[in-house]
Amino acid sequence: MESFQVALIVFGFFLFLYIIRWIISKSPSEFIHKDGIQNEQTVEKDEEKANFPQKKIILLRDFIGKKEIKEYIKLHLDFSLKNNKSFPHTILYGMSGLGKSTLAKIISNEMNSKLTEISPAQVSTGRQLLDVFLTKYCSNCLTANPYINLKCYFCKMDISSNFQIETRIASKDIIFLEECHALSSDIEEALYSAMQDYYIVSKSGGNFDKINLPEFTLIGATTKLGLLNEPFRQRFILQINLNPYTVEELALIIFKICKEQNIQIQNEVIVKIAEISFGTPRIAKAYLIDLIAMADGQPIIYDYLKELFRLKHVDPELGLTKVHRKILSYMLNRKRGAGARSLALNSGITQTEYEEVIEPQLLQVNLIQMADSGRILSEIGKQYINKE
Repeated sequence: MESFQVALIVFGFFLFLYIIRWIISKSPSEFIHKDGIQNEQTVEKDEEKANFPQKKIILLRDFIGKKEIKEYIKLHLDFSLKNNKSFPHTILYGMSGLGKSTLAKIISNEMNSKLTEISPAQVSTGRQLLDVFLTKYCSNCLTANPYINLKCYFCKMDISSNFQIETRIASKDIIFLEECHALSSDIEEALYSAMQDYYIVSKSGGNFDKINLPEFTLIGATTKLGLLNEPFRQRFILQINLNPYTVEELALIIFKICKEQNIQIQNEVIVKIAEISFGTPRIAKAYLIDLIAMADGQPIIYDYLKELFRLKHVDPELGLTKVHRKILSYMLNRKRGAGARSLALNSGITQTEYEEVIEPQLLQVNLIQMADSGRILSEIGKQYINKE
């Protein structure tokens, strides 16, 4: 009888450990430390948070505009789904705010795959990169841990060597890497084998272990394609350039949002927002959020937009802000071209903000041009700033 009770206790103990392991393995993101990787459900770009309620599932047919790009993506989606293959590695490039992260979510939804979003800051070391792909199971208590952990968060045992490895990703899963031009060359090189041959090398003690990975998809997004090392760039099978939207496409995006949210808005307001948003949905949506707040449940009329221009010091003709005008004034007073760094310093913004946001907008409306000596005002730019 005693032996039966002992056996029952032992059985219950191991059953308890198994249940703990199962529960944790189903939600590993709850235990990831502050520098770890989180699932798409908890990581979203600021501009896509709950300013406008999102559909739970966004599909390719919901994406407005970019007809050729949608046809190209659909071609590869159909092939991948028909042949039970992962979607090809893809790089999406273009100026900020054009929907790169939205397209990554759409591809994930169409493939019915899990999407994990990461940034270069989250994979600045080799161990952090391994944490994207791998999970450690503590040999002592069988608890799942982020790969980067050196101690089991549950039993506190040293797991730098006492662990079992399982892959965090499954076949056809998608990893979305934002601003991938900011990756270090070491991390780029570590991704070569993962992207091309689906394995990654793990260092344990003095040993190097080759760990096979399921056939996943890496979708990269960048505003600076030219900064990617050529071998890394070539491993992206699909290379998709997102250009600014037309006025008609932006107007349709605004109209669709207003229709879905039962917001009454004058057509001339929609058109004007579309005209001054530099072909960027993110900017158009920001204007709309401001106008909704100003109208406070009332129909959005043009008077609200004129008041918004006054409050934000926005030029209603081109959509230029005080920062744009400050840069143009600085350039007007120079005898030669200016560099990005000096323009950023004199306008109170970062060089990255200037290069990725402001400069493309000024080039888009033909107010500046590139010269051997740097950035200079165009004739249109001189006329504009002198008129001010």
